[in-house]
Amino acid sequence: MARLFVFFLLAAATGAHAQAKDASEAADIAHHSAKVLFEKGDLEGAVPFYRRAIELDPQRLAAHLELGVALFQLGDTDGALAAFRTVLRLNPEHALAHSYLGNVLYSRRDVEGAVRAYRHAIELDPTLAQAHSDLGAILYGLGDVEGAIAACSRAIELERDHVQALYNLGLALKKKGDSEQAAQFLRRAIQADSTYVPARYSLALLLYERGNAAEAIAQYRQIISLDPKHSRAHNNLGHILYSRGDVIGALALLQRALELNPDYAQAHFNLGLAFKKQGRIDEAVQAFGAALRLRPGHVRTYNHLGAALHARGDRGAAVQVYQQAIRLKPDFAGPRFGLATILQEQGNEAAAIQQYRAIIDIGDDEHLQRMAQQILRAMGEKP
Repeated sequence: MARLFVFFLLAAATGAHAQAKDASEAADIAHHSAKVLFEKGDLEGAVPFYRRAIELDPQRLAAHLELGVALFQLGDTDGALAAFRTVLRLNPEHALAHSYLGNVLYSRRDVEGAVRAYRHAIELDPTLAQAHSDLGAILYGLGDVEGAIAACSRAIELERDHVQALYNLGLALKKKGDSEQAAQFLRRAIQADSTYVPARYSLALLLYERGNAAEAIAQYRQIISLDPKHSRAHNNLGHILYSRGDVIGALALLQRALELNPDYAQAHFNLGLAFKKQGRIDEAVQAFGAALRLRPGHVRTYNHLGAALHARGDRGAAVQVYQQAIRLKPDFAGPRFGLATILQEQGNEAAAIQQYRAIIDIGDDEHLQRMAQQILRAMGEKP
């Protein structure tokens, strides 16, 4: 009887071992299938296989981790959070899981939690370049420019061509005021990935600020080639062409920007400038009006709308618009000069003189200040 009992124990153990082996092999197959689908970009197809692998082998860390990545990319932050926390429950010192957790927390606007997660990941594995880069991006957003520079620099030390770290370092250096170094790292980001549009866009902005319009134009054209729906690139390029006298080229780009984003206030404003330059005053008035509906307090738009209304012969409306601009920004000389001009045309010299003197006192526009002084002298008044 004892021998029979031992036989049954051995048989049960053998059966359990065989079942465990079968489950492990099935988990391997499910996990492999999930990874194949993930690599092909079929994330929705991969998720059920990851879940099956985990069901068969709940301790399989890689499956939990990869499931979290897939869910995060699919926008399921709750599922991703649960997956990464499962990894950390099974292995609290899993550095990559802490880094991925930081991504999820940041996407859920838990910035402090994300910073803690990235710092913990780096403590566990100082060689995680992506964690350094992501930490740098958050610190930049928090206004810690020096912290961002340090984190991104470390990421680049670990991975020379880390595109995001190069890009973020460029932004941080620009914020610090080192535009030359900023341009250098933005160029390196583009060299590492010529299709990385954010780096090209930031470089284009920087180049134009530094007076290099020709290269800025080249960057914007490249951006539009890479991303034909980039409305800001169309707008900015249109503005540069307008400033260089290519009004026809500017109009085409600005109109395209508004096709892509009809609620783009700055593009409406720039389009108004181009129409006004061409003498298409009614269209300019419409464009400035659209800009103000989207951005009601923009003083420069009021100023140019007043000029357009004046050019159209609508003095009453122009006066109201100029007065509104002055109420919004009393120290802005532009609308005061436009208002003074109309008042002088209407024969109200006393009110016009008052506005010209205000322009001289304000002193924010040397050109208008000199013109006001000349006009006052011509009127027989002392500037």
